[in-house]
Amino acid sequence: MDVLPKDITSFVWGLVVGGLVLFFSGVLKKAGEDTWSAAKARFFPTEPDPIKVARDFNPNLHEQGMFSWVPEEKIFDAEANGHAFFRHPNGGAKCFRTVQDRKEFLMKTG
Repeated sequence: MDVLPKDITSFVWGLVVGGLVLFFSGVLKKAGEDTWSAAKARFFPTEPDPIKVARDFNPNLHEQGMFSWVPEEKIFDAEANGHAFFRHPNGGAKCFRTVQDRKEFLMKTG
């Protein structure tokens, strides 16, 4: 009983084709992951991290309206009362400032 194949050319071609299949299956898997990541980022963008602004930041220089600084722990109540976050003109992130070791977020009233 022979362990090695009798037709060595077919055996070598089998190894080559098997190696190419393994290689390209890895390449196609990675390409699929990259395509999914790009599509996900385009159709379901993540919200930018909040941006810290100066304590005397004036939102009326960028957008007209009534604004107030809301402590972080009272954001839920403010949103329930119709307040919305002020979005920074550069990137659309929420704005906050630090006052006495607590965060206050800038929100537009009404």
